[in-house]
Amino acid sequence: MPQLTDEQKAYAKETGKRRYTRNRQANVVDRLIADLDEDQKIMNDIYGAMAEIYVSNLLDLPWTGEPHTPDNVADVGSNIEVKTSKYQSAHLIVRPRYHREDSLDYIKKHTYVLVTYVPSTEVFTYAGWMDGEDVMKDEYWRKNSWWVPQTELNISIETLKDKAA
Repeated sequence: MPQLTDEQKAYAKETGKRRYTRNRQANVVDRLIADLDEDQKIMNDIYGAMAEIYVSNLLDLPWTGEPHTPDNVADVGSNIEVKTSKYQSAHLIVRPRYHREDSLDYIKKHTYVLVTYVPSTEVFTYAGWMDGEDVMKDEYWRKNSWWVPQTELNISIETLKDKAA
């Protein structure tokens, strides 16, 4: 699968920095990274933007993840949300967005894609996807979010392209 170009990486880095600044100004806090230092939090937003561009390339869909994009717009295309981890065996983790009125409805209406990456090389790997409705099973719930093992994810990129079209 094609990786990001140097231009795409540079754009994602600038977007990640802008996203970090905008989210702090809006008091949006990612509970998962609350214990990280500021540089690590910025890098988290940068790798998130890179993964979104990677998925947009994979699916040949527009990337809508700019920091000024409204919160109700999907990361890629009209219904794809991208989740990212530096851990190659990561679970797909989906958290309710409690700051949203339609927190659970939003999850149900979207498809979630898991991408892992290697920070030292900035190489991204597609791990799979699952519809939000299927993510929200009791068996995946842990404390405050749904954790779906990679073994449960759909891996067909063609099916994902069909769903995203």
